[in-house]
Amino acid sequence: MQHENPVENLLQLQLSSDALAVLYLPSILSVLSPVHFSSDATASSSKAGGVSQVAPMTPALLNKWCTRVLSLMQSKDTGARWAGICLARKTGELRRDVVVEYAQRWISLTLPSLSRTEPLPVWKASIDLLVFIFMATSHLSEFRRQVSTPTVPKLSSALLELSSKGDTKLNLLILSSLATLISKFPTLHRSLIPQINSLIMPYLAGSFPPAYPSTMVQAAAHLLATMHHTEGKVGGPLAWRNTMDSVLYEAWKCVGLLQSSLVRDVPPTFTPKKVFEFPLVSNDPLVAIQVLLARLNNMIVAIDALFRINPSRPVLVPIATLANVTIRLLRSTGHVSISQKQGDAVRIQLERQVVPELVKAGASLACILVTSLRKNMTPHSTPILSSMVYQLELDMSPSRRYHLFQCLTTVMDHINSHAPLLPARIFRAVVPSLSPLLPTTRAIDSVATATGDNEGGRKGKGKKRKGFEGDESLVGGGEGTMPMDPEEGNVILQALEVLRRVLRMLYLPASLHSLGTRLLLSLHSHITSNPPSDMGGVVQGTNVAFHTALQAKLIELQGELSLGTAGHAWRGMNLTIQLLSKGDEDTQVSNATESTLRLIDALIHPRLPPPTLRKLPAPESLMLFNHEETREEKEERVAMRLQDGMGLGMDVEVQEVITDAPVQLTREEGTRVNPADNVNGAAVVHAMDVEVDALKPLSAIPIPQPTIWTQEPTSTREEGSVQSDMMAQTPKGFGFGSRIAPEETIAIPIYQPALQTTSVHTVVTQTTKTIESTQPQFADPGEMSDEGSLPSIDMGSDSE
Repeated sequence: MQHENPVENLLQLQLSSDALAVLYLPSILSVLSPVHFSSDATASSSKAGGVSQVAPMTPALLNKWCTRVLSLMQSKDTGARWAGICLARKTGELRRDVVVEYAQRWISLTLPSLSRTEPLPVWKASIDLLVFIFMATSHLSEFRRQVSTPTVPKLSSALLELSSKGDTKLNLLILSSLATLISKFPTLHRSLIPQINSLIMPYLAGSFPPAYPSTMVQAAAHLLATMHHTEGKVGGPLAWRNTMDSVLYEAWKCVGLLQSSLVRDVPPTFTPKKVFEFPLVSNDPLVAIQVLLARLNNMIVAIDALFRINPSRPVLVPIATLANVTIRLLRSTGHVSISQKQGDAVRIQLERQVVPELVKAGASLACILVTSLRKNMTPHSTPILSSMVYQLELDMSPSRRYHLFQCLTTVMDHINSHAPLLPARIFRAVVPSLSPLLPTTRAIDSVATATGDNEGGRKGKGKKRKGFEGDESLVGGGEGTMPMDPEEGNVILQALEVLRRVLRMLYLPASLHSLGTRLLLSLHSHITSNPPSDMGGVVQGTNVAFHTALQAKLIELQGELSLGTAGHAWRGMNLTIQLLSKGDEDTQVSNATESTLRLIDALIHPRLPPPTLRKLPAPESLMLFNHEETREEKEERVAMRLQDGMGLGMDVEVQEVITDAPVQLTREEGTRVNPADNVNGAAVVHAMDVEVDALKPLSAIPIPQPTIWTQEPTSTREEGSVQSDMMAQTPKGFGFGSRIAPEETIAIPIYQPALQTTSVHTVVTQTTKTIESTQPQFADPGEMSDEGSLPSIDMGSDSE
């Protein structure tokens, strides 16, 4: 069903008088749509009841509408003029052909109002309409020649004059309007360059107390970045470079003045062609320090604006100078050099107080450079990342640490560093932010007491369950470790993002990668096993939100680590899936989300076929418990104070071996015996650290799960046995087989230790009878006796 055009009703009712036009203007602007101004007879509009046909806009109706808008713009009432200007702007947006037809009339009515004393809404509506007209008709060459070319300079001059009369909001509109006009009509503004620079400088010079909001500074920086268009397509790149050099020169001067009493000033290595010049700062250090800091932040905003602008042709970027300014800011400290200790004590103290702001500015500048220049910043990635890590190693507030983590994440996403020691430093700087979430020693002791799982209470012989550190992770009920401040929670979430990228780095040591993987699994287990109400926090709602966000982040990291294995499953895979599918104890409903279900589906149903030739699993993928870690990994864990809550609460069943007399072995034989651990006269050999030499793998004997026996075997054999002779003459070997003498009894853990090239912790129990070598031994041909040597072959017999 076709209805009449609503424009007719608006003309008869809402726009019947000037007062009603002002009153109903917001509703009129919200009702109008392109369908109402379409001349197509098949136009339709959607309503609550469905889609209905709208009568097309006839030429007579369009002429009547435009006449009414012109009458409102010519009204003596200020409100009516404002309503007419707003309706003209809306009409031009919905019907572009009307702009060309009525543009000259609208310009003649609105441009003079900028030179008169008018209310602020009229000025803002007039500027918006005029800029819209010139931008909408910029593609029409004849309109540009006849209307835009003589009118745009008048509009820009009027805006410059109006900037001294208006308030902050009007000046913000003037700055953005000038930037828009310069980008489309650059050559028409060459004569206005000095006036425009005079308009920009007060916003970028800085003041104390701050006189302008950040939006004004950003608008002024954007206008400064567009000024190079006034030099044309040929001179534009050179003008852009001159502006960049001037901004960098001012930033370098600010940094030198802000550290003049702490370190010796380093003059800039370049002298740019000054595009602008700021006034001198006050001699009072209380004012000068704040002004210089504000000016430095404004220069960083200007650098960002210069990179965001689209030059007409390729430009030369001073990457080395930008990187030097960034590194100098990131390396700012409060230490006073020896040559500067005789400076003003007040200024030294004030400069020390702004050091955190300098580091924050350097981190922000690093983010701007890496997002704009990307791979071109790779040669400077190592000093930038090292400086950021150095700051993270210091004590700082949660807000500063959160900002550094954010910037570090951005930098690591865009550039790579080939420094071999840098990933380990980043890892050690991130882990202390996550360790407070682990249960404390008191919580571990309380959980162990509550469960009553101690070895001393068991009587009799047979199997015993050997507990490992970290049982509280699965038992739950640990001490509250939730952050007490929302800022600390944001730091933890952002630290996990940094840790995600560190674990992807190529030069991260295997021990730290294994430690990070077990740390994430321990955090996930502890967070999943304890509800938010039992883990502390100030506000319950905030605590629950952080608990949910943290659990989701840990699920993502666990999924990424689990899916990243090649050809084998990580030992924590079963526990990961169990934690993902854990449900509520009361309702027995799973807490799994859509992302969790997708991860479980990807783990169970891989999308790629298994490889035909599987490689041996990486050592860190076989480590799950603390007793299996290498010496390097243990040293790193102790150094980062991760003794509490690390390792998973999974018991390993071992079998006691009871002997008639305790075994006395020396340390040279590779074991150490603690007499206090004798159980009914049985000697139990503890975990030992053994240095393993370089391995020589035998590819001809592949075994899926290799085992290394690090103790030199001895043998009780009969004399004359050829097999025993060969075993006795065989040096210490490292094969991939496993063979135990039939008369021996040995307790083997469920999970065997991983293959390592440095050190291995092995848990075995020793008996009075000696164990033969469990590796296939191969005798050295040079050391074999004549009886055991192979017969010689006459190579010349075939030729005879």
